Amino acid sequence: MALPKVISIYKALGLKEQLLFADFVRSPYNNKRKKILMLFDIIENAFKSDAPGSWDKSAAHTLIFGNAQSDELQINNLLSDLYKLLEKYLAWKQFEKHQERKDVFVIEHLMETSITENAGKIIKRKNLQEQSGDAVSNFIFHQLADQFYFQQSRKGDNT
Repeated sequence: MALPKVISIYKALGLKEQLLFADFVRSPYNNKRKKILMLFDIIENAFKSDAPGSWDKSAAHTLIFGNAQSDELQINNLLSDLYKLLEKYLAWKQFEKHQERKDVFVIEHLMETSITENAGKIIKRKNLQEQSGDAVSNFIFHQLADQFYFQQSRKGDNT
């Protein structure tokens, strides 16, 4: 039987990445569901380091849900939710690698929530800094800056 994709990807992560993902899953900000924690603990214990662990779906179901009759849909839904957490973790790791995008996301959020004064401060600071090598981030930043300055000109005197 083939391993679920969340387990295959988890096994492929290095030890450090596995530990960071464990912290991510256990963080109440990212996950508040105890059953996902229980599933992750089962997977983590079964596949520690490079040991060739084994996956038994019905045994995992019994440990998590307690009833002897295995409902495959329940465990599959938990595996799917854990996979979504893994995707979120991997996206977060990529975001951390590309810090030049952080300002763009912050400006975008501030402008969406009408906190344009703070967005303007970040735009001015970023304009004074050397532009990053990320063309997409630079493009989006300039779009947001144009939008900000256009909104500011509509609020005041157009001279």
